[in-house]
Amino acid sequence: MIRAVALLIAVLLCGACVQEPASPKGKSGDVDAVAVIDNNLSEPSPIVAIRRRGGLRVSSLPPLQGPPVPEHTVGRYDEDPVVAFCANLRVFPIRKTAASVQDLVGQLKLGKIDIAVIGWASTAAVAAFVADGFSYFSSPGWLLRADSGELLTTAKSFIAARAMTTHTRELVLGDLDEIRKRGEIRVITRNTGVSYAIHRGKQVGFDYELALMLARELGVRLQVVVPRKSGEMIDWLLAGKGDFIAASFTATPERQEQVAFSRPYLYVDEMLVGSVATTTPSIEDAVSTSQTPAVGGEQAPPQQGWTLGALSGQTVVVRASSSYYRTLLKLAQYIDLRIELADEETETEELLAMVASGEISFTVADSHILQAERTYGVQVAPILNLTMELEQQESLAQEQSELNEPVDESAAGGGSDVLFDVDGAPKDQQLDVKPVVVREQGDKHIVFAVRPQSKALLAYIDDFVRRRYRGTHYNLARRRYFTNARSVRAAHDGRLAALGVLSPYDALIRRHSERFGFDWRLMAALAYQESRFEPSARSWAGAVGLFQLMPATARDLGVSDAADPGQAARGGIQYMRQLLDYFDESIALRQRIRFALASYNAGLGHVLDARRLARELGLDPNRWFGNVEKAMLLLARPSYAAKARHGYCRGSEPVDYVSRIQARYDAYSKLAEL
Repeated sequence: MIRAVALLIAVLLCGACVQEPASPKGKSGDVDAVAVIDNNLSEPSPIVAIRRRGGLRVSSLPPLQGPPVPEHTVGRYDEDPVVAFCANLRVFPIRKTAASVQDLVGQLKLGKIDIAVIGWASTAAVAAFVADGFSYFSSPGWLLRADSGELLTTAKSFIAARAMTTHTRELVLGDLDEIRKRGEIRVITRNTGVSYAIHRGKQVGFDYELALMLARELGVRLQVVVPRKSGEMIDWLLAGKGDFIAASFTATPERQEQVAFSRPYLYVDEMLVGSVATTTPSIEDAVSTSQTPAVGGEQAPPQQGWTLGALSGQTVVVRASSSYYRTLLKLAQYIDLRIELADEETETEELLAMVASGEISFTVADSHILQAERTYGVQVAPILNLTMELEQQESLAQEQSELNEPVDESAAGGGSDVLFDVDGAPKDQQLDVKPVVVREQGDKHIVFAVRPQSKALLAYIDDFVRRRYRGTHYNLARRRYFTNARSVRAAHDGRLAALGVLSPYDALIRRHSERFGFDWRLMAALAYQESRFEPSARSWAGAVGLFQLMPATARDLGVSDAADPGQAARGGIQYMRQLLDYFDESIALRQRIRFALASYNAGLGHVLDARRLARELGLDPNRWFGNVEKAMLLLARPSYAAKARHGYCRGSEPVDYVSRIQARYDAYSKLAEL
């Protein structure tokens, strides 16, 4: 969210003058701003001016000749960054006439406009701009007065964020070869305690850990993609916004018409869930007593529980995009079941919380999700195993159909009263319900999903599941997210924290990031990588604090106490700024930031050695991923280290360091606002 000043944007794509537009309707708060975009892209020579309320009219730019930008190259302008910069602004067209860049720069100098976006400018032109009191950003070519204050810092942060997340907006439909070439695999998931969350800066979740395990086996980075609505996951996958889905995703015939499923990595049941108070029906004749099956072949003692008939007339709330909805529709053929649809942005965990609070009576959850929520302490209880009930009803209907007999509707109330046992929940968190036994494995398959044409990726994932299922790492992850109270609580709290809080030091990091022109979420990712947000952290090498400053570096930066979060944040981010400024501005900003991150970890000298080596090897010295990072790895070999100016470097450390920060930043940028 842009917190600067009220802005007016004019995006003019062919030579024309602008009349003052009428005052826009639908203002929000103190924002009185309009994005004016001409969609006629047939003409080049674009220019953009951003101005405050009541500013002067702005003009488009014909192909430029003469000072102040004699080497200016005019081309088709991508207005997307400007639209994104003021994403909350209303858009409408205006009339245009011609003007010159000199006029525009003059208006900028006089304060009649605030930002001019003129595209690429030559080195000489940039020098002239700087000498004239302007700040110029080569990508996307924005020109501001150097004394623009908060607007300047906001623009810097925004541009840095756009530069570092460009890859997250790309649509890619390739298979496994493309993923390996790109060096990154994108997982589409959900922000839930079981699938994916961020707890105190750390990415957690059962599905996330499996996806990360897969990425590491492939030797690529993992990018996490979280749609706003669960129902959008398949659409995003098919559009190329991700490579596979890992989100406790149930295999259903309807979904199989659109995507391809992997081997199952979880076998679950769909459970009807109510509050603790509803675990025993009030209607006596709706309750049956029977023998419940037990794990290991032993017979469990008789239990009381709900039957399917007891649900007649009850209302169950689920999302239409969930597999639960299809199950309920099928069960509604046998009983008078009322289905209420929840908002698509409401996760199963939220519906369970609504059941616990009494806001709704019933919902449906997969048995592993219910297990995790009960371990967390959510006061809900299983009412009925819907998977088993549906299997029984369909089997009974099939038998009667084969005998050409009408279905005995009284049988609908006589199904199994098997309930689900939350196996492994801590004793002090067991709810006041009679424990029952469940099948060791449910009949619903939790799978990864890929595009139907991604056959090589699907084969790799199938092999991954075959090798990893019930292995040591799998079992440890399963225990962490379903039965270990502490880990479950961390994942659950992380889901709630996704409202924008990354750490207790967000305000400090944000303030100093704005001062030095960084996206605060990137600096938060750096701080987590350095210290796990622990101000008292000390490394074996003597680095101290939130940003792990070495004593000599801290002194140079004027940091007297690196364990103090405020001083550490200022010093660490200032040091990143110094490293960033070392690299020539002709290099793309996102690459300079990655070079600065690598330098923060390994030292500037080693990064310069790696860039020189990359050039010698025919790699691009101005790109980190797939180029300079490869050269960095070679600096660990004696034959290369001997020729490097700064000698040996354990190159795997900065390579892993940059990848982890990039991946964490990608996640932070989706869950917290700029």
